[in-house]
Amino acid sequence: MKQKMPGRGQRVAPAKAPQIEPRGSSGLVQTWGQINEEQLLRLKGRRAMVEFRSMYDNDAVVGGIMRLATEMISQTEWSVEAAGEDPATDLVAQNLCETALRDMQSTWQEFIDEVMTMGVFGHAFMELWFKKRCVDHELKEFNSRHADGMYGLGGIALRSQESIDRWNIADDGEVLGLFQRPAPSYAVKYIDMQHALLFRTNAARNNPEGRSWLRPGWRSWWLCKRL
Repeated sequence: MKQKMPGRGQRVAPAKAPQIEPRGSSGLVQTWGQINEEQLLRLKGRRAMVEFRSMYDNDAVVGGIMRLATEMISQTEWSVEAAGEDPATDLVAQNLCETALRDMQSTWQEFIDEVMTMGVFGHAFMELWFKKRCVDHELKEFNSRHADGMYGLGGIALRSQESIDRWNIADDGEVLGLFQRPAPSYAVKYIDMQHALLFRTNAARNNPEGRSWLRPGWRSWWLCKRL
């Protein structure tokens, strides 16, 4: 049965039961996975990634500040704490997590460097995959420092912001994944959010692209470049 919408000034009767499902959405402006929150055309999609990359590569102040922020976060001490009600099982899980983070194809420092690109572009989409730990093995899916036969992290790698074609966003605003066109083949690839981590500087409206730290300074940079 179709719900009748209340008219202007008309009172809405209180619900008899708690509302379980949301009725609205985040209101994110997007069309077929293309985010349209930005007002300036040259700061939308891939064009924005090119502009912010140019600021980062060619401006000494911007590059220096971004490098400083990355170095400060890289020097943070990271630790894994056991949690739960079974101490024996919790310690096994803690050890697995700690060793998995140090058994990836890339180092933890490289992981932090790639995550921090979200400051430049507003977001960093990281794909993760797993491997079976079988010590020295010819296949990378099984090659590990450990021989316990458990599954650990194979890697958590950045998927270039410039290679993102569009996002897969549900009607309720949930980010389901992304479509990518990476070099050199530029063939379309799809990565599901169940196999990825999305880091972003701002989660307003659940915008998967966040907001670049460089966005407020873009106009000043554009004017200075043309003086």
